[in-house]
Amino acid sequence: MIPLMYALGVLAIWLAWSLTEHFLEGPKWAWLLVAAAAGCGWQLLIDWDRWWLGIGIGGGAGVLVLVTDLLLVVTDLARVQVLRRSTR
Repeated sequence: MIPLMYALGVLAIWLAWSLTEHFLEGPKWAWLLVAAAAGCGWQLLIDWDRWWLGIGIGGGAGVLVLVTDLLLVVTDLARVQVLRRSTR
């Protein structure tokens, strides 16, 4: 049950990060700091004795943001390549 809660925490922080990043602007370090604080808050809900594990939850959300950004860039590049070849 606990690993499921960690995964749900990462996904919840990733979703909140992805949505608020479109509406608010800030440096990348601020987003990582907020994600780490949100991860610690999530961990406090699960097991308050091990609150420092929440930093890893926030870091996991940060890695997920980087992976999804990379996927968006790669799919946009593939779409541009397909559109260039279809117009010739």
